[in-house]
Amino acid sequence: MLKRATDYFIALLELLESEAQVLQASLLRTGTTLSLFVVGVLLLGGAAAVLGWTTYLLLLPYLGRAGAAACCAGALALLGVIFLWSASSRRNRS
Repeated sequence: MLKRATDYFIALLELLESEAQVLQASLLRTGTTLSLFVVGVLLLGGAAAVLGWTTYLLLLPYLGRAGAAACCAGALALLGVIFLWSASSRRNRS
């Protein structure tokens, strides 16, 4: 009787060990994916800022300060709305 209980307990500990290894591997994979995602978002945000500034400088001689800023803000807002709408429609499909 005691041997059977000991065998069950050892089997339980081995199962917990293997599950802990799987959990560690999946957490490592998730952390790596999350960090790559954050870096990608930061780089995309920097690229959008540079694009907006470049567009502003391009429009500045033609529209003046206020007109160029308004056009750039409108274009970036429209781009943001398109991305949000695309993300929302993808979420509703799945």
